Amino acid sequence: MRESGDWLTPRYADGTARFRKPIVAYWMVLAGFSAFEVSPMCGRLAALLCGLTTVLVVYAMTWDVWRRKDLALA
Repeated sequence: MRESGDWLTPRYADGTARFRKPIVAYWMVLAGFSAFEVSPMCGRLAALLCGLTTVLVVYAMTWDVWRRKDLALA
């Protein structure tokens, strides 16, 4: 997708279309590659940030509902 410039159709190296995952997963990997460089860590960067955001949102929601730190950290 990065090489061809076509952000809507993921492709194999031989050019055939590849629709094995939802397109958002491809976009997340592509965002990491575009922001930094092509490496395994950069390909996982967006998923790592989404996971961290999920943890923080769950903590904030738990704290907001019960106002107890022990429950928010559990």
